[in-house]
Amino acid sequence: MQLVSLPSSQSFSPANTRELPNEEARLKMRYLDLRRPVLQRNLQVRAECARRIRELLEGYAFIEVETPLLFKPTPEGAREFLVAARKPGHFYALPQSPQQYKQLLMASGVDRYFQIARCFRDEDLRADRQPEFTQVDLEMAYAAPSDVMAVAEALVKDLWARFRTPLPDTPFQTITYQQAMSRFGSDKPDIRHGAEITDITSYFIKAFPRMEKKLSEFRLHALCLKPHSAAPSLTGIKCSAKAYQLPRTRLGASRFTAEIKIPPPTQLGPLSAQEQSAWDAATQKALNSLSACNDDIIVWEYGSGPFQGGWTGLGKIRLQWNNTIHPNTTIDAFIWVTEFPLLAKIATSQEEHHADYTAYAPVHHPFTSPNPEDFSLLFTNPDKVRAEHYDLVLNGVEIGGGSIRIHDPNLQEYIFSRVMQMTPEGISRFRHLLDALGSGCPPHGGIALGFDRLVAILCRASSLREVIAFPKSSSGADLTVGSPAPL
Repeated sequence: MQLVSLPSSQSFSPANTRELPNEEARLKMRYLDLRRPVLQRNLQVRAECARRIRELLEGYAFIEVETPLLFKPTPEGAREFLVAARKPGHFYALPQSPQQYKQLLMASGVDRYFQIARCFRDEDLRADRQPEFTQVDLEMAYAAPSDVMAVAEALVKDLWARFRTPLPDTPFQTITYQQAMSRFGSDKPDIRHGAEITDITSYFIKAFPRMEKKLSEFRLHALCLKPHSAAPSLTGIKCSAKAYQLPRTRLGASRFTAEIKIPPPTQLGPLSAQEQSAWDAATQKALNSLSACNDDIIVWEYGSGPFQGGWTGLGKIRLQWNNTIHPNTTIDAFIWVTEFPLLAKIATSQEEHHADYTAYAPVHHPFTSPNPEDFSLLFTNPDKVRAEHYDLVLNGVEIGGGSIRIHDPNLQEYIFSRVMQMTPEGISRFRHLLDALGSGCPPHGGIALGFDRLVAILCRASSLREVIAFPKSSSGADLTVGSPAPL
């Protein structure tokens, strides 16, 4: 397939976009906007990517199976788009993903399934999110995480060989969720640049042996930022830190000098003069471990308990810092993040789409298998159970996520009823899946790769809208045809 070659003058650059009408006008007359060579080439790249993905997966003995778009409402996490049915009071729902259908296929004897699938989620929109999107969806029977990850890596490497250089080394680096949060402050870490976060908690535990139990309930991390002419100003770090504030955390910052002090957390209570001296000595040892020099900026953060969510305050500061001083990095750095928490406690003010849950919500989805090593914790401390879940991250962007699924109907029903404390009505919506698992279903796992996002990265596009023929606007509207519209 011959791709349209673009002169440098026609590349999609900030200078070029100033000569174009605004995006709203271009989306309204998309049929004219699509005449631009850069968009023509993006559509060709998209078509070529789909063809190569099909060829590769068929070579791995996967079978392409289309699953229905008219599904039914089930409490999986995201809000759904509803479609009125002829029967009064009944609705279809457009699928958030083919997840349940592909598990039904595993019970049907289809050992290797794939689909370039359309998915629908009624979520807030950004440049990297659309209400309807496409994902490369695959599932494998009798698969370990390493089997699924190897297929995903082969697929990505094949696309990079065609459209990007240099080729990424495989296998990709792997770190756990806790490591990612501790070292990078993010569950989708950008590992291309330095300025890693350092856990300095141990220095203080050693200085206070009598308070080891109390200190074990908190963590202290620090980030050393080197002065740079292009770096963002952190003069008002205490103010800007509020934007990064997370539950149970506290941020602070100082220019490094010999007299820098990190104040002890309030949960330790008042310290005696001797204890304060020990704290100050521990602070200096911790800062020495950062190899800090005069005028370096030291940012620290207190927290307690295990990491939760996708970001820490230090993680957001690190990202802002690196994006400012390395704005045009062309390196591609892939990494797998594994061992996410399986479940998270639900806050008192539940979100609308968690209305069927009263105890724990799944971090990924309710069909994710617990890590076998943590199985007993399901009965005592569900929020400490790790999941057999893995995300593929590129340059700080999640491009795919998957897991090993629950194939035992008794375990699946236990998680629904006892752990998530789902209502009987909520469980009944999954009866088809429980019955299929009960008929005999092999262990299985899979992954979904964001097809739109992959193509956008390969095309170096500024947003997903640049690689979709008729995308929705930031408000979720199709401006070309005027949808949504009243009946």
